[in-house]
Amino acid sequence: MDLEWRKFYRLLGTMPLEQSLFFAPQYLALQEGGDPNNPEEPPEGWWKEEFDKRRGRSNKSRVATSIDSMIKDQKDRIRKDA
Repeated sequence: MDLEWRKFYRLLGTMPLEQSLFFAPQYLALQEGGDPNNPEEPPEGWWKEEFDKRRGRSNKSRVATSIDSMIKDQKDRIRKDA
């Protein structure tokens, strides 16, 4: 990280804590009057859901595909575009 320490300190001091994935559990524990050093552990994989929600991704189910079908789809798209 190649930042001047003053800039880093200023960025850290102005960070919105409720939106930070790192500080949010401690911040919420303080807001609710709990122990900030021991917040309740979030469920496994919560960060993936949080990133998806922030980026507006839907929670659609994913389907496994083979490499052969992927290459075939690519070739079909190239033919349609040409």
